[in-house]
Formats: sequence, structure tokens, C-alpha cells
Amino acid sequence: MKQLKQSATYKQRWQLLLDNWWNYRPIKHLNRKIGIDLGSNSVRLWDSLDDKFITQPACVAIDTRSGEVLAVGVDAQKMLGRTAANVQVTWPIKKGVVQDLDVARVLFRWLLGQLTKGVMLFRPQVLVSLPVTTGVSDRQVVLELMRSLGAKEVNTIDQPLAASFGAQVPITDASGCLLLHLESQTMEAVAISMGKIVASESCRQGGEQLGERIKAQVKQQFQLELGSVQLDKVMKNVVSLDAISKKELDVLGKDLSNPGQVKQVKLNSSHMRPLVEATMDKATDALRQVLARVSAEMSSDAVDKGILVTGSLAYMDGIERYMTDKLRLSVMVLDEPDKQVIWGTKHILTHWVDFRDLYST
Repeated sequence: MKQLKQSATYKQRWQLLLDNWWNYRPIKHLNRKIGIDLGSNSVRLWDSLDDKFITQPACVAIDTRSGEVLAVGVDAQKMLGRTAANVQVTWPIKKGVVQDLDVARVLFRWLLGQLTKGVMLFRPQVLVSLPVTTGVSDRQVVLELMRSLGAKEVNTIDQPLAASFGAQVPITDASGCLLLHLESQTMEAVAISMGKIVASESCRQGGEQLGERIKAQVKQQFQLELGSVQLDKVMKNVVSLDAISKKELDVLGKDLSNPGQVKQVKLNSSHMRPLVEATMDKATDALRQVLARVSAEMSSDAVDKGILVTGSLAYMDGIERYMTDKLRLSVMVLDEPDKQVIWGTKHILTHWVDFRDLYST
């Protein structure tokens, strides 16, 4: 009887081992997958090995005299406006396009090192999300960049499409879905059906361009020059599409009317609302153009399901109500809208067997 019990125990152990063999670290190294949300201002990465996410500013600080890399990511961002003239903070990615390949290679070698802690036993599979408007040649540059850094297989996917998977929208059936993806340098409206984008319209501006317009208006109206940190505070804490918003903030900047002096002014949401509305009206126009191109059935789906909004600019106060009033359709900003794309790349890579035929480059 004791021998039978021991035999059963051994069988249970072997069965447990077989059931969980895929979770053992050597096996996970062999089938490692990395997702990348390639933004202009920040980059998000996901690693299947530990289900780990990281986010870093997409910038590199370089000494222009020696060519030495001084800092990458958040440490480089902190140097903006605070270093000698020979230190340049470079952003090598613009609107999904690699502008400086050498600096981009430095950036992603460092990012992958942060993600993997320098341990990569086998070459991983990589999925990179890009704006819809990224051309074939620019996508090829990204593919070659990732291969040069050790990827065994690289594919790309459009960011709004990845965001829809992150939102767990059932887009692989015939029912349509409309999504608006708002980022720092692009705003993209898409219609999705059967796992593919069937219509899209892009506006090559976003939160960054809005910030520059606000900075210019403050400079003209108050004779005050805002630094990047103060401007970021204004964008997060004052900018609003709510017509009755009373948000306000005291900001410090360089006094242009009195050289060498610092000045403080109080900004409120009404000061910049016309600029904010002008920017968001471009997004609503893009959605209208997409709706004009799709079938009557997909238009009906938009009425039934509403329009989903993702991206870093989707955090803007009052955006749901403003766009609903403009479009006369239900508009819903997803929870943590800036993370939907990287969550979508994780979902696709985790179920790659099901999606290979759709998204293999």
C-alpha cells in the first residue's frame, strides 16, 4: 500500500512538471517575447520573461565635443535646459520615424538592457507598434534596427490596432469598431473590422504641438517664457475642454520684459481653451472623415458601441463630453489610455499562434 502511494505521488509530481513546463525559466528564455510601443516622447516595453513593463523618455544626452553618451531616458530628460551648451539632448524618434539611427541604437540597446537586466540567453521575438502613417521604408528601418540588437523575429503593428487589443475589444469578428488614438505627435482615427484597419485618417500633430502653441501664447500674452517642466505642469493640471472648468496654476518662468528676472503668473484653463479646442477639432474632423468612408453597417456599429479613445492626450479633462457633443456619438476614454498599446502588444505576442497570419511582417 505504501509503495502504491509513493507511485501515485511520483505520478502527481511528473504531471505537475508537465503541466507547468512552459513556466520554467530556461524554457521562457527560449521563447522570450518583447513588445515595444514606439512613441516620439516616450517608449514602453514589455518582457514576457517576468511580465515586466518599463516606460522611459525616448531621449539621449550626448556631449557634442567628444561624442560621449552622458545619459539615456529619464536621466537625459532631466538635463533639458540645465546643462552646458555642448550637451545636447536628442530625441531620435519623430512620429514613428527613426530620425537618427545611431542615437536610436544607443537608446534601444540601453532600454533592452534595462528590461532584461543584461541577460538574454536566446534571441527574442519583438513586436513594435508604430503610427498608421509610418511608411514601408521607415518600418524597414525599425525592423533592421531591432535585428541588429539581437531580435530573431521582428514584426510591426499599427498603434490604434494594438490599442484595440489592449482594450480587449472583439475586433476579429465582422462587427466594426471606431477608435481615436491621441499621442504627443500624431492623432489617428481608425475603423477596425476582422482584425484589420479598414479606414484611417491621421493628423500629424498632437500634445507636443499643442504645448508649443500654449508656450507661444503665454510668451505673447504675459511676456513669460516657460521651461519644459512648467509647461508639462500646465498641460497636466490646467488644460481642459470643460467649458466651465476653473482650473488654475501659478507658474514660474523667465521674465522677458525684465531681462535677468524670474516672474510668476497665474494661468487658468480659459486662457488656453481656444487652442485646445482647435487641436481637438482636428481629431473630430479625422473621425468624421473615417465615418464618411465606411459602410452603413460600420456606421451603425459606431452608433451602437460608441467611439473609444486612447493615447496620452486622452487624459485631458472634459474630452469625453466635448467630443460627444461635437460628434453626436457616445465617446469613451479607456482606463489608463496611454498603456493600451503596450497591453495590446502583450496580448498579441502571448497569443501569437492565433495572430501570426494577420500580423506577421
